[in-house]
Amino acid sequence: MISRRSILVGGGALVAVASGAGIYRISSLADDIRAPLLYAFGPHEFASRIQVLSGQVEGTGLFNANRIKPQYPEWNGGPVINRELHVRSLSSPSSRAVTTPNNDTLYTSAVLDLSVGPIEVIAPSPQDRYFSIAFMDAFNDQVAYIGSRATGGRGGRYWIIGPGQTVDVPSDVEPIRLLSNDVWMLGRVFVAGEQDLENARAIQSQISARPVTQSAAGRPFLTKPSDQPDAKNFLALTNEILGRNPDALQSARASEFDNFGIS
Repeated sequence: MISRRSILVGGGALVAVASGAGIYRISSLADDIRAPLLYAFGPHEFASRIQVLSGQVEGTGLFNANRIKPQYPEWNGGPVINRELHVRSLSSPSSRAVTTPNNDTLYTSAVLDLSVGPIEVIAPSPQDRYFSIAFMDAFNDQVAYIGSRATGGRGGRYWIIGPGQTVDVPSDVEPIRLLSNDVWMLGRVFVAGEQDLENARAIQSQISARPVTQSAAGRPFLTKPSDQPDAKNFLALTNEILGRNPDALQSARASEFDNFGIS
């Protein structure tokens, strides 16, 4: 994946920047370039990472293709969207992911595409154990939580509902309405040492994510991220994630940078 440093830092390295007039190479980060690049970096990185997290492209981290096959033996290499993926082992100092993982935590991930309809998330209700399920939007903002602090440890059935959707929610379901179609769900379950691992796994197994309409399949991305600085690819992926999420809180700001090719 392209790092923020490789995109934004000038100095000795040349940075490729795309604008409406074409591709330019600059040796320092001009003030008029800084704002659009800082704006675009978040959704671009989100789009890159969720493609790894859902098996659309190869990559490293806690959640990748090597984790999918053991949990879903029928997996044929296609995108795993709107389904949970558990990591059953504790992290080590060599583990690397979007953020450095804790070694006292079991993680569960799900890449959600709410454009196909609500996603039902089942959460546990452990009374004596910390857990959390966070939801991050297309700009990497954490926009909703279930868990020990956010819901007082109360689990149950939750429907994660995308922007503009009119849904009849059953009385025993709590709705969570979001403005982003593309969402990353990250669950955490506390583990009090190796002797507690099986108990924690039992709690983790209660976390699930499935479309309310079982036939609803999430949309794969058309643009795959480049692992090299590539201005055209950077813009294409940024614009695709913005187009998929027009109602996200920060999407409207894209119009400020349309002369740089961001739209």
